[in-house]
Amino acid sequence: MITDFENTFFPGEESYNSTGTTIYSDVVDTVKAGDAYNQLYLAMNNLKGTSGQLTVELQTSDSATSTLLKKRVAGQQPPNVTITSPTVLGTYKLDAKKGSKLTVLLPYGLKRYVQLKVTASASINSNALFAALTPDIDLR
Repeated sequence: MITDFENTFFPGEESYNSTGTTIYSDVVDTVKAGDAYNQLYLAMNNLKGTSGQLTVELQTSDSATSTLLKKRVAGQQPPNVTITSPTVLGTYKLDAKKGSKLTVLLPYGLKRYVQLKVTASASINSNALFAALTPDIDLR
């Protein structure tokens, strides 16, 4: 699987730490709104396991609250960026078990900014998750 830092929602790093029953990922700026000829995949891994199943919302919007998108350096917290007036493109479930994976083809309707909203029944830590957009994925 090919991943790119610019298309990463949750990097799975210890230093990247957001905690709560609802957490939001980094915002991915696709630069141009619209659907690609070859749609990307959303790949998500539960790296450490969680106390309950996670609900993952794929959100998209034409606008965001900051122009500092994706200026984060590895090992540092990202700027506090969220998308405004999001449209939910899909809702998915990620199992609580360590190593659980979610792989889905992005649905049509993508706008410029994309973000994940993750909710759980108990507090979760974002460093337990990895999520990114990728052009190819091993679906075995």
